[in-house]
Amino acid sequence: MEAAFDRQHPSELCLATVDLLVAILASEVGNLALKVLATGAVYWAGGIAPSPRETAAKTAVRADFHQKGPFKDLMERMPIHIITAHAALLGAATFGLQRLSNLNKREEVKASLAPV
Repeated sequence: MEAAFDRQHPSELCLATVDLLVAILASEVGNLALKVLATGAVYWAGGIAPSPRETAAKTAVRADFHQKGPFKDLMERMPIHIITAHAALLGAATFGLQRLSNLNKREEVKASLAPV
C-alpha cells in the first residue's frame, strides 16, 4: 500500500494491484448486499476502505458494486458509506469501558449489601 501511494515514487504495479483488490472487494460487497437485500445502506470499513485514491476510488467502488445485471436499479438505490474511522478500535474501547463500568457497579452493589 505504501508503495502504491508514495507521493514521490508511486509504484504503478502496486497501484494496479490495489485497484484490482478494490474492484474485487466492491463486487463482493455488492453480491452480499444483494443477498441480504441491504436496502437501508451498506457500511464498508476496514484498513483497505479509505486507502485508495479518494474520488476515483469511490467512483470505481460504486461502479463495481452496482454491476449486478437485472438488479442494477435496486443496487443503485443502496447507499454506500465508507467508514474511515478506526471502527474496530473504537468498538473495542467502548466494549471495554462498558464492561469496566458493569464490574464497578457490581462491586458497589456487593459493598452496599455487606453487613456492617
